[in-house]
Amino acid sequence: MRIPIMTATLALILGVVPSMAQERPRCQSKTVIIYTMQGCAECKEAIGFFSRFGVSFQPVDVYSSREAFSMGRAGVPYIVTERGAKRGFDPQFLRQNLCIR
Repeated sequence: MRIPIMTATLALILGVVPSMAQERPRCQSKTVIIYTMQGCAECKEAIGFFSRFGVSFQPVDVYSSREAFSMGRAGVPYIVTERGAKRGFDPQFLRQNLCIR
C-alpha cells in the first residue's frame, strides 16, 4: 500500500508512522498542588510561574496539617503534578510535566 507523499511527510513531521503509530503521552490537566510556607522565595517563584502560564494550582501551607507537614518537611516548595513530583522550583520539570512551551 502506498502512502501519498503529503500524508507521509505529515507523519514524519509529527513523528508518527501510520503502520507503527505510537500513542504520544497526553498533556495533563494543568492542576498542581504546591506545598509552601511563609517566606519561601522559591515558592513565590513557582507561584509566579503558574500564574504566568495559566496553571491552576492549590497552595498548601506545610504547617496546616500533619499530612502537609510530612510532604514539605524535607524542603519546600514540594510540587505535585499528575505525572510526577519535585522538591524545589524546577521550571524545566514543570514545563515537561504540564506540557508548557
